[in-house]
Amino acid sequence: MIFAFLALLEYQAKRASEIGFAEDHIMINNLFKKRISWGEIDNVVLRDGWLTIDFKNNKLLQKEVDTGESEASDEEFNEWVSRREKLK
Repeated sequence: MIFAFLALLEYQAKRASEIGFAEDHIMINNLFKKRISWGEIDNVVLRDGWLTIDFKNNKLLQKEVDTGESEASDEEFNEWVSRREKLK
């Protein structure tokens, strides 16, 4: 039982987390999925391969991202995010 738990933790530590963006929320896929509404976010910026999410409760999340599969540039993503933030 302990070995299965440790194997799960090792798998999760080696696996890159995924962050998805939708019209009404952000989804962070780690060991447990976390759904964050745009109302909880103060600012989101993608620059030089780093995603920064600034929460209204003064929490900050920074992740290095692999933009190789992305069809959008940093500027396009940041423009889309700013439109989302204006709608909150």
